[in-house]
Amino acid sequence: MKIPLEDLFEDIIGKAQRGVKLSDDEVAAKAGFTSSALNRLRTGSGTRAEVDALAGALGLKPEPLWESFQRSWEPEAVGVDGLEQVNTDMLGFTVNTYLVWDPSSRSSALFDAGIDPETLFAIRDRRNLKIESIFITHTHEDHVAALKELAEKTSARVFGPSRESVSGLPRFKRAIASRSVSSRLRLS
Repeated sequence: MKIPLEDLFEDIIGKAQRGVKLSDDEVAAKAGFTSSALNRLRTGSGTRAEVDALAGALGLKPEPLWESFQRSWEPEAVGVDGLEQVNTDMLGFTVNTYLVWDPSSRSSALFDAGIDPETLFAIRDRRNLKIESIFITHTHEDHVAALKELAEKTSARVFGPSRESVSGLPRFKRAIASRSVSSRLRLS
C-alpha cells in the first residue's frame, strides 16, 4: 500500500505559520525576504537558500522542507495483512478510505466511506470479507458520499461524530470517541 501525501509544501508552511502565529509579512521579514517571495515559494518557484531561510523562520527542518518543496519524497509502500487503503480522486483531491479486517475471521470495518462504493465492494468480494462497521471521521462530502449505499448494501453499523449529521441518514447515535477499537495486526 502506497500512502499519498496529504500535506504538500504550501500546506506545511501554512500550518507552521498558523502554529507560530505569524503573518505573511512577519514570516517573510524573519526569513529575510519579501511577502511576494513567500507567495512565489508557495507556488513552487524559489531557491534552496530561500526554503532554508523559511524553514529557519518557522522552526522547521530545512532538508525535509526542501524535499517537500521539490516534491521529491514520498513514503515507502507498506504491506499489512488486514489493511487496505483505497485512494480515489474527487475534483483533483485524493480521497482516502481504509478497509481493515481480521485475517482469520474476515470481519471488517471501513474508516470513511469515500466516494466509490464499487471499488470497496470489489475488494470485499475479492478478499471474502464481511463489512460489519463503518467509522466516519468527519462528515465532509468526500468522507460520506458513498455512505448511504455502503450502509444499505452491507447492513454495517455506522459510527461517527455525534454532533454531525449526514443528509439522508439518521443522526449518528454513538460518537467515535466513545467506541473502543483494538487490533491484532502484526507489522513485520
